[in-house]
Amino acid sequence: MEKWNLRLVRWLAALAVALTVVSAHAGQDTVRAAYCLGSNEATLADSPAPSKEMQEAERLFEDSKSAGAGELYRNRLQDNISRLKDYLKVNASKADKKALDLARERGNGDYMVGIRDTKQCMEACNRASDCTQRCLKDSGPTQRMRACQKLDWLPF
Repeated sequence: MEKWNLRLVRWLAALAVALTVVSAHAGQDTVRAAYCLGSNEATLADSPAPSKEMQEAERLFEDSKSAGAGELYRNRLQDNISRLKDYLKVNASKADKKALDLARERGNGDYMVGIRDTKQCMEACNRASDCTQRCLKDSGPTQRMRACQKLDWLPF
């Protein structure tokens, strides 16, 4: 009997650790969703009248090689925003609201800084193709926002 109690205690301890890990991971995804929501909203707000830098960025996306690339890009942003909002509706109640607000603001801010940095870099490049591609990849905010372009980490 004592042996079974010990096994039960070990099993419950392992379950508690597993649930803590799953909960922490879910919390990270919720904060990432808030960050991506801010980033995607800022990107969409800038999209109705895209700058030359944004047009260059659109051209580099895999699915934007056909006519109407700007419209495809905006449609994808709208779809991303909708998915992120749906995810946050389900999961935001479990997370710290202040953390989610800060993450969303950071996503918006990273977009603004990324655009500024990319524009400065591209001006220094004098629009040389290989250099402009580096500009789009090298920016710190651009690297952080990369997870927001493909939302394959979302469960739905």
